[in-house]
Amino acid sequence: MPFVSVTRLHLASRWSFPRFVYYALGTSKQARRSRGFLAGWTSTDGEFGFWTSTVWDSLEAMRAGRACVVTDVGGNAEAVGEGATGRVVPANDPDAFAAGLRDALGEPDRLAAWGAEARRRWQERFTAAHMVRDTETLYRAARAGGPRSRTPADVSKPRG
Repeated sequence: MPFVSVTRLHLASRWSFPRFVYYALGTSKQARRSRGFLAGWTSTDGEFGFWTSTVWDSLEAMRAGRACVVTDVGGNAEAVGEGATGRVVPANDPDAFAAGLRDALGEPDRLAAWGAEARRRWQERFTAAHMVRDTETLYRAARAGGPRSRTPADVSKPRG
């Protein structure tokens, strides 16, 4: 469940470039050592503008209080919850993904609210203690042959 952070940096002048490189390398090292880091890169637009992209695991993004735009594959929809902590868009649909990004970025107040809710949801459902407890519940129910109880990740799903 990746989350992509994109930032545009514009240097005031070419004299800022050596300092930019120094700090960019330090930041890159720090990001690579961070939990949830998947990939990252930097590109330039040729006019002292640089774009940095970093790919994070969605649960780590939620842990950091960041809203997510994810595709509806795997457990993304259950983790993010459409309209609760971000947007869930159809898989393999670049136009829908772009629209989801535009929608998310179009309202900074809503984006901040989604980020706060993402952090709260992570604390409530996805800490290691919660995941272990929920896994134990599933194993015990399976061993007993009874119906499994609903886990926090199931809350967004209707019963039935």
